[in-house]
Amino acid sequence: MKERDQIDQIDQKMTILFEQRMELSKKIAANKIEQKEPVLDQKREKEIIEKEISNLNDENLKQYLTDFYRDLFLISRQYQANLIKGWRDTK
Repeated sequence: MKERDQIDQIDQKMTILFEQRMELSKKIAANKIEQKEPVLDQKREKEIIEKEISNLNDENLKQYLTDFYRDLFLISRQYQANLIKGWRDTK
């Protein structure tokens, strides 16, 4: 199998995982409303990045993985903030 075909397969899996992650983000947003917690939890985000960096086999990818997670967290926070705003607007 060619490298591009392999990347296509990985991308398909990542899309499925992304959708699953965002569904969980929705549930977490609901919990944050109930618990009156902020959308941003910098401490948790930092801990996750550090943990995932420790799982890397290639140290050269450290900054790229950090950027990947920062972007992913930003998207999740934006999604949660939009959900929370929508829920509050309908009350």
